[in-house]
Amino acid sequence: MNITRRSFIKGTSSLAAMPLISNFSYSQNLLNPIKTVINVFLEGGPDFRHLFAPIPNTDYGNAFWKARSSIFGINPNNSNDLQEAFEQNYDQISFDSVEFGILKKADWLKDKILEGKVAIINNVFGSASRDHPYSTLVWTSGDHNALPQELCRSGWGGRLASYNQKRILSVTEQPLLFCNGPHPSNPLNHSNPNLIDAPNMENFSFTKKAEWFEDAEEIDREYALFRSLRSYYESKRNQISSGGTFSSFVETEKIIRSLGDQVDERLKNQINPQGGYRPSAEGDLNSYEARRPVLFDELIRGNQKAFFQYFVMQLLNTYYGIACQDLLDFNVVSLMLEGFDTHAIQRDEEEGIEIRIQELFGSSRGISVLDNQLVQDYPQSKNNLIYIFSGEFGRQLKSNGAGGTEHGNGNTILVYGDQVNGGIYGELFPQSEIELMQDWNQHIAGKTSFERVFAVISEWAVPGSSVSIFPLHNQRPLESGNELNFLQV
Repeated sequence: MNITRRSFIKGTSSLAAMPLISNFSYSQNLLNPIKTVINVFLEGGPDFRHLFAPIPNTDYGNAFWKARSSIFGINPNNSNDLQEAFEQNYDQISFDSVEFGILKKADWLKDKILEGKVAIINNVFGSASRDHPYSTLVWTSGDHNALPQELCRSGWGGRLASYNQKRILSVTEQPLLFCNGPHPSNPLNHSNPNLIDAPNMENFSFTKKAEWFEDAEEIDREYALFRSLRSYYESKRNQISSGGTFSSFVETEKIIRSLGDQVDERLKNQINPQGGYRPSAEGDLNSYEARRPVLFDELIRGNQKAFFQYFVMQLLNTYYGIACQDLLDFNVVSLMLEGFDTHAIQRDEEEGIEIRIQELFGSSRGISVLDNQLVQDYPQSKNNLIYIFSGEFGRQLKSNGAGGTEHGNGNTILVYGDQVNGGIYGELFPQSEIELMQDWNQHIAGKTSFERVFAVISEWAVPGSSVSIFPLHNQRPLESGNELNFLQV
């Protein structure tokens, strides 16, 4: 846990709510898993029409591939080129009575779709704006009425955790607005007593010893400082009365230290990742050696290094969080993968969407590694969690001259998990778009409000919570024929 003076002061009120000793045992955590929502925010506006593409030999498919020809560098008037581009880049599947292609680089996702564990929810919209910061504020707050200047609002993830008297685990470098809990009196402000900011679970506690110093004298000096501070706060706790001006500081130090010690002990000596583990401290600036699963270690410093190391660390932190869920007592996790604002060269090997889709949904990459490790180590926890994949808005139907796509309105939300009723919710390729694809600046029509979708998720996690977290969701638009029954309730 990286604690600075500023973050320590800011965290005194929130961490004071954490228990010193968990009410649950390690074994009980495996037997009584919490329904958990893992929210993966895809920053920039992902083009899910690049992930799911129509077959060229249909009216819609022919129009689509002509409109997107600049992305693939093909002749829009050559039907053979269109078909060849489809076959080279997509696997054709039949799902929920619809034939379409899924990007070959998302082979793990394809398998989960065919297993019936993925809900593809289409034509979802949030903000009417195409401005990134404002649309992100609306999307992560879960309120279409949010105004651009209301940057201190609560997020729907924080509200969901607070409603169930649980915590929210943030594993990103900085917590997103999504994590903000509700303020007790001001709806335009937030309060974070339930937020656990854990960008590095392998260094969750206060530093005990600085292994990264090569000089033995420096190591001893750091360790001496650690012991001195511990003794100082212990003595102050006996001198400062409870509820006094400075009591929150000493009590928070005690809570952080105790909780950190418990997490350290769990990750160092108690977890037993199937498939083997490696000590995390080799070459890393950690205060102890966590048992890092081999599958993750290969992506971080092995022969299969991931392109987006920061995202793999988020996934590893999520795994550690699930291993410590009885200690941390959370029911929401917040992650983010950046770079989906693909205005140019959408298939670029570094800046494009395909590398992100591969690192997110490819076999032995991203989510598949976390999912497979949880299946082996915490199967009941895995059975009681769902993943959400979404961004602040969609992309336009027709590609631009630079081989990319501009900001659009409607988009797709993906929900994956063992308790998902797999299927297509909302029309995947509306026939009304055929004519639109002939012109610039046309986008997917938003027919279902994002609040409708997130309310279903909230209700699954905590029955009765949706009205409190999304007060107006029942009044928001819903695509005709879309019942949104994508979760087992």
